[in-house]
Amino acid sequence: ATRLQGRHLLSDRRPIMVTAEYFEPAKIYSGGLIATLRDKHALLLEWDSHLYVCYGVTYDRYFDSDSGVEMDTIRKFLLWDTRYSDSRREVVFNRETDDWSKVQGMLRLTVAPQ
Repeated sequence: ATRLQGRHLLSDRRPIMVTAEYFEPAKIYSGGLIATLRDKHALLLEWDSHLYVCYGVTYDRYFDSDSGVEMDTIRKFLLWDTRYSDSRREVVFNRETDDWSKVQGMLRLTVAPQ
């Protein structure tokens, strides 16, 4: 996150400002992820020592009648493995079958012209 954050120049010399925010696995929460993807910001997921681009999630939304709050539960992370350009590029992390302890964290990136 610290390497990516800050002012950068594009190939045409236009300046941009990159903001990077790192989340440890225990601090990753569904509402923030869904809002980030809805706002079209990039997410990177480090899983089993590989870096993936998270471009979507599948989730369930339900109403908790005891607390009166809507709750979201992420079922799958839809990922791109940038090492490949063929059918191996599409990867899915399934919360029900994959080992969450192998997720090292997530990085949210925001880019704005400067």
